[in-house]
Amino acid sequence: MLLLGACAADSAADSQCIAARERFQQMWPGAARLTAPEYAGVQPSDAPAEMVSGVFGSALQFNWIPDRGARQRCYDSTMRSFGFRSYVPFEVIDSWLTPPGRRPRG
Repeated sequence: MLLLGACAADSAADSQCIAARERFQQMWPGAARLTAPEYAGVQPSDAPAEMVSGVFGSALQFNWIPDRGARQRCYDSTMRSFGFRSYVPFEVIDSWLTPPGRRPRG
């Protein structure tokens, strides 16, 4: 996956976005296999945008970008890098995320 090159312009957000994208690359094969076995081994650009959005949202949860605008730029640029013209809006994905320190203890 050639995902790491298309990050946002500011360097702090860049490194956080790169970390989220690296996490996504680690998560994708297993998440695809578990979510929809027919997508096991399929590149994200060939999977449904909704599925890719959800997995990348999980990667953002693990690699939190504190600035909401930078988080949105990272999400949108990542989804566009896969060639998606239509995908789950950032506002929906962001509403599922919980900032560090506010996560319920389990």
